[in-house]
Amino acid sequence: MKLCRTLKHKRGISPLIATIILLAICIAGGALIYSIFFSTANTLNATGQLSVQTSSLIKDTQGNTVFTMTIKNVGNKPFNSLSVTLADETSGAIGTVAPTTPLQPGQSVSYIPAAALDGSKYVIGNSYNVIIRATTTDGSIVTQAVSVTCTIG
Repeated sequence: MKLCRTLKHKRGISPLIATIILLAICIAGGALIYSIFFSTANTLNATGQLSVQTSSLIKDTQGNTVFTMTIKNVGNKPFNSLSVTLADETSGAIGTVAPTTPLQPGQSVSYIPAAALDGSKYVIGNSYNVIIRATTTDGSIVTQAVSVTCTIG
């Protein structure tokens, strides 16, 4: 009899407190799973993308030809280097843009080749292909082709 009486007087936590504790555990667990899932998803969605903001191929009356281009990193991975190849330049890439620091997302870089272009290869009014090859900091390669029209300057 004494055992039954002592059990009747013992009290646990109230059902309301137990419900609140269980809800807090569930919410904390859900927040943890949400955080892990979306950090993994963002890592998988990291992309290297670039956009050509401006490009021009200008030939003057003496035959001098100048090529310029502005490239912007519109992805979410930094670029270590950019290689620009203009059609009809038999030597391959006419230059490499090697930023001193990686080209961060949102940043732009302007490109003007150091060596003069052979003006006899370009005709005013014709369009020429430009191939841009970029390497991200994790080693992946992004390639984009655009065209530029030769104009008189």
